[in-house]
Amino acid sequence: MDWAKKLSSWKQDALRRLAISNDLTDTDLGELLAMVKTAAGFSLASAPPGAVPFAKAHFGGGKHQPIILKGIANVENINRLVPKAGLTFCPKALTIVYGRNGSGKSGFVRILRTACRTRVENPAKLCFSAWGLNHDRRGGPIISIQ
Repeated sequence: MDWAKKLSSWKQDALRRLAISNDLTDTDLGELLAMVKTAAGFSLASAPPGAVPFAKAHFGGGKHQPIILKGIANVENINRLVPKAGLTFCPKALTIVYGRNGSGKSGFVRILRTACRTRVENPAKLCFSAWGLNHDRRGGPIISIQ
């Protein structure tokens, strides 16, 4: 939560709104836009509402169901992974992925880093399979995360 305190007030308010609701309403978007414009130095006809800082209490005290990654399926055109490659995770325990060099471990890690939006200095790049027989240049990579 400490990272959120370093954000501008309108970003904290946006996080709060997303934590308490699944969707942003038109009113939410309008109010956030007004906050952004005010922060950028624009003068508005009416002042936007005061930003409410994001706090742990906005998560609803555990009322929301946790997000559990169950697996990755139907991977195509990523690195050298075989077409329709998949990886299943145990939802209640640790899953260990191991294998020989070139077996696809890093390809799955790149998919996970991209899907989970990790905050690392060097973001992973998903690479099209240059050698795959099932490469569809129109569609690009196909990934299904369950």
